[in-house]
Amino acid sequence: IPKDSFRDITFKYVSDDKTRYQYLVRGDGNVVLSGISLTKTEYLRQHGPQNMQIIDSAGTNVSYICFNFKEPHLAQLKVRQAIAQAIDIPGLLKYRIGGFGYRSTGILAPAHAEYYEADVERYEFDRAKAERLLDEAGYPRKGPGGWRFTLSFKTTTEKFGNEMARLLANEIRQVGIDVQLDVVEAGTFFADINAG
Repeated sequence: IPKDSFRDITFKYVSDDKTRYQYLVRGDGNVVLSGISLTKTEYLRQHGPQNMQIIDSAGTNVSYICFNFKEPHLAQLKVRQAIAQAIDIPGLLKYRIGGFGYRSTGILAPAHAEYYEADVERYEFDRAKAERLLDEAGYPRKGPGGWRFTLSFKTTTEKFGNEMARLLANEIRQVGIDVQLDVVEAGTFFADINAG
């Protein structure tokens, strides 16, 4: 692109997914970076304007659960292992993000080659084993299909993170842990994290 082909670049923050989509399709915006849902992106791939280009590349976004060890249940290793085994990560990758991701081994992606560690212990999806671990930890179900205990799962109103939190909570509930979502604004979320 010749350097004098444009004079200004305007960055505009648009918080709503539908509005970002409309800006792009109407031509009010020229570039959107990771800002449109997978459903809308797939629709644009198949039905979008001919002059629109969608470029896929590896990213470094990570979704994870952070445990507060001050919570007595989560202070126990077997409970954390059970939660790890209760979550169908391959299913979430396939159905929630359309195969556009992979199971991470930590907070860093393979793109950070000098610091990436691929050889880490993994907990494969196994709800029966998760149930056994919770029993061994001293938290049997209270009656057939009953709850073992309750946990609070804090998340933000940000769409992707909020939806992922709801899916994860549902996965964990399958093994008898009553997960209550606590949805707060991002500022409150980070203040609460810093406060422990």
